[in-house]
Amino acid sequence: MTIKEIQQTCDLINQKLYNEEVAEAFLLINVLSNELQDYNLSCKIVELAAIYKNMLNYKLTDVRADKEQQVYHRFLNDVFAVAQQVKETLFVKLSNRHEYSLIRVLPTLGQYAPDGFTNFEKVPFLLQSHYLSYPINDLKNSDLKPELWNEIIEKHQKILIFLFNYIWLNNTFVAKDLEAIKIILNDKLVGEDIKSIMVSALTLNILRFYDDKKFLSLLSMADNENSLVRQRALVGLMLILSKYGKRMKFQENIINRIKVLCDSPTFVDLTGSVIFQLIRATETEKLTKYIKEDIMPDVIKISPQIVSHIEKMDDEDESDDIIKPKPSMQDIFEEYGLSEKLQEFGEMQMSGSDVYVSTFAQMKNFPFFNVISNWFLPFDKKNPYVSRLFDKKDTLFSVILSNPALCNSDKYSFSLNLLRMGDNELSAMETAIREEKIQMDDVIKDMKTTNSHYDDQVISNQYIQDLYRFYKLYPKHTDFENPLLEILQVADNELFNIIFSEQEQANKIAEYFYTYNFYNQANNLFLQNYNPKNPDSAICRKIGYCYQQKLDYKNALNYYITAESLEKNNTWTLRRMAYCYRKTGNYTQASDCYKTLLENSSEDYKLMFRLAMCYMEDENYDAAVSLFYKINYLMPDYPKIKNVLLWSTFYNGKLQQAKQLIDKIMSENPDTNDFIMAGHIILALDDRQTAVDLYNKSFSLSKNASDFLINFNNHREKLLEFGVKETVISSVIEAVLMSYIKTD
Repeated sequence: MTIKEIQQTCDLINQKLYNEEVAEAFLLINVLSNELQDYNLSCKIVELAAIYKNMLNYKLTDVRADKEQQVYHRFLNDVFAVAQQVKETLFVKLSNRHEYSLIRVLPTLGQYAPDGFTNFEKVPFLLQSHYLSYPINDLKNSDLKPELWNEIIEKHQKILIFLFNYIWLNNTFVAKDLEAIKIILNDKLVGEDIKSIMVSALTLNILRFYDDKKFLSLLSMADNENSLVRQRALVGLMLILSKYGKRMKFQENIINRIKVLCDSPTFVDLTGSVIFQLIRATETEKLTKYIKEDIMPDVIKISPQIVSHIEKMDDEDESDDIIKPKPSMQDIFEEYGLSEKLQEFGEMQMSGSDVYVSTFAQMKNFPFFNVISNWFLPFDKKNPYVSRLFDKKDTLFSVILSNPALCNSDKYSFSLNLLRMGDNELSAMETAIREEKIQMDDVIKDMKTTNSHYDDQVISNQYIQDLYRFYKLYPKHTDFENPLLEILQVADNELFNIIFSEQEQANKIAEYFYTYNFYNQANNLFLQNYNPKNPDSAICRKIGYCYQQKLDYKNALNYYITAESLEKNNTWTLRRMAYCYRKTGNYTQASDCYKTLLENSSEDYKLMFRLAMCYMEDENYDAAVSLFYKINYLMPDYPKIKNVLLWSTFYNGKLQQAKQLIDKIMSENPDTNDFIMAGHIILALDDRQTAVDLYNKSFSLSKNASDFLINFNNHREKLLEFGVKETVISSVIEAVLMSYIKTD
């Protein structure tokens, strides 16, 4: 079997177990087991199959006790576990993915371990000795010689990398190992860089190889007093919940632990914030494309003019008695039409949107990023790769650190790039970013006054951006399954409902999905909390819109009608109702909606146009033509109004009137449909040769003969209605097609 086939089989096994179709799951597990030929795992599978047969016998004889539900759930967990073990063993044996290549050399990891390492439970004591023996946190110690300091840092980095790899690559942890992790995370002596990468390593480990004991360990980190640990753990929890949430419904210990955490409103609020940030991360690619294609070209285009303008300002003679005030940068941006776009960019930046991923993508080729653990490091001036920069420019650290728009990974990229600069360039850059910090500090201060969780949200947002960069930009990122892609499944399990048990909380998550156009997910959540006995007009509108986006117009109308009954003559609702009525063929109701809207917006030509189109669809041609003429009279430049007027007069049978419009249409860059419509009018007036000439022009603009014929035949029935014989129509078409076939 190929790796892809193994993965597909495992996905199917999990699906069968989610649905409690256990027998089919066993058949598939046996397929994988036969591929593996592992005696111990085969014995475990046979043992579990025998247990299940006994359970079925109890079921069939109806003697199951209430307590056996728990037994059954534990059994299902064992089946999940053995299926996962078979898959993992096959992957370690066969996969060329980078992660599994490292797992295969895991036994040699010990040679990179810090001095004194024999097993993982000794690590807390080794770390305590490390921090007590060396003043790792005392950068101002003047007694440290550079050689000794480099030795300390090198040892520290060795410990950090070893811990990350050991936790990340080991599939199985015994209780003592997990207890050691807990001790380290609660030790105030241990630095935040060590603690942070341990949380990340454990998250990556669980995402690859789930185990409830490891997940419980991560859950305990979610209420850690250290905000870096806590926020990283929350992000990890949501990613794992998205991937394994359906499996966790069979684990009472997990459910009970989450219920305890949910007693804290802060936990629920921060978890909701993390979900929003993860959902927003799915839009990063679209946002990057928008910035690259819509904002930056304009900035680049006028940048020479701005530079010239600034230089001119600097060179102006200020010897006059009256000195004219110089325009500010804001004035210059407004002059060149950039102000609005730069304001939009700034708002996206301060809201936490990932606006810099493309900017720093080119700065991920430093050797620093060859080490996987470095992609997850919190920004730290003690890191040997960047410490030289802050030895020279210490104030730079606080400036870079305090920027909420830059994630840790980008801060390292920025710092490494600054190290390439000369002293003069570096001083100029320091001045520039310090000025930017002054402006940003005021904005941050305001945001903190209105958001008590601001600092925590910045930490989790920056960490999510670090994850995005790793899974998008790491040279071997295609070897990893990207867990950020699975966040849309976060609400598809019972644990989500436990965390967000309150209607207001669940609706808030639904709003996140709705904002970023994930209508299926939003609709499911809105509907879970919808009370038909006490409906809310705003929620009804959103449910209706979700259905509309899914092209389910009948259900959309049901909720729009409810919303309209609760809040009469709401413009937004009436517009959508009219659209859905038209899509379901109920043109009378659609017309009524448009008429109601026009009562308050009598000069809205778009509404007039749509009402006229509705009349056309309802074959009320007199009303349609009258309204199109009104639009044409009041606003002759309305897009395509003359084209539609031609179409409507033709359908209304006013052929001479339509003929008078043709010359005007032909002078305004007509398209293939315009030439066809003109040809139909002329043909209906029995001028066959002129009609053929017009059809030929349409054919020349069409993609191919098939495209031309489809457009032609859309109105064929109308030609017959006007008395054009079928034989004439066929002859005309033949003449058009033959004119493009060489005969000499």
